[in-house]
Amino acid sequence: MRINASTGAISGITNLTATNLGGFLTTSNQTAITTVGPLTELGINTTASTEYLSIKGSGSAYLDGSYTRMCRFVGSNATPVEFQIEVNNGSYGTSTNATWIGNITANDLRFGTGSTTQMTLKSSGLLGVGTSSPLAGIHCVNQATYTWGAGGFTVYRLRTDSGITESTLGPITYSVMGGIFAGYLGCEAVVMSSDRRLKQDVSDVSISRIKPLYDEGRVKSYRWKSKPDQYEELGLIAQDVLDLGYIDLIEMTPNDDENFKSSSDPALEPIGVKLSMNYPRLASYNMRMIQHLMAEIEALKKRCN
Repeated sequence: MRINASTGAISGITNLTATNLGGFLTTSNQTAITTVGPLTELGINTTASTEYLSIKGSGSAYLDGSYTRMCRFVGSNATPVEFQIEVNNGSYGTSTNATWIGNITANDLRFGTGSTTQMTLKSSGLLGVGTSSPLAGIHCVNQATYTWGAGGFTVYRLRTDSGITESTLGPITYSVMGGIFAGYLGCEAVVMSSDRRLKQDVSDVSISRIKPLYDEGRVKSYRWKSKPDQYEELGLIAQDVLDLGYIDLIEMTPNDDENFKSSSDPALEPIGVKLSMNYPRLASYNMRMIQHLMAEIEALKKRCN
């Protein structure tokens, strides 16, 4: 049977087979359609061309402020959990325009793999990784194994099991890691234990131990390769400090980045290992040098008088 596009009605037919349908076919009870045969693709307000399902908003209907409600899921309960996907109606050229995925109702949003919840975003805004009951802004309890430092190099660590900070020679392998950070870590304050009851072999540091760092060490200006257009930074080069023998100021961590797969001097820059400066520890060096300079200034004052 061939049906050309026209306006009209067909009644009294139980089954209808059309080899060519030119136009749209509707029913008098469109909302009662409960099953649809197999579809190869579906477009809503658009044509699906490179995907199985494509939805395009009109910009004037199903609005949530400047967003269009593209998809809505609700449970069968009388007061159900409601999940929505929304898209901003503005141009992608405006960086603040965005998509929105989440619960309209005040319920947790969970993400998982292998039929198991791996990450939970609480309705309060707390995020839990490996736990569905986070107690902080980001709460990680997943276990991972990681090794810091190479043999003979100092690793500085902050322990949470005993509330102390300590340093020891690497390598150190941790089997329970809640988080690993590569790059800048910002915070308002860092509190480190310095109680003498936790220390041994305590002695004063002679100026001869730290003076070579200030005599021969050079402060450099540089830009990061990953951010060539950003402003210059000032700092020390880890290889230079290591070459002067200040092992306690250098941290070494395994890294498979392309930049660490080659080396001009394996003794100073081991392949597959990233070197980092321990700038907090450098503060003690600076204090000792300032004390030395102040003593020299006082001595000069006495000579001048």
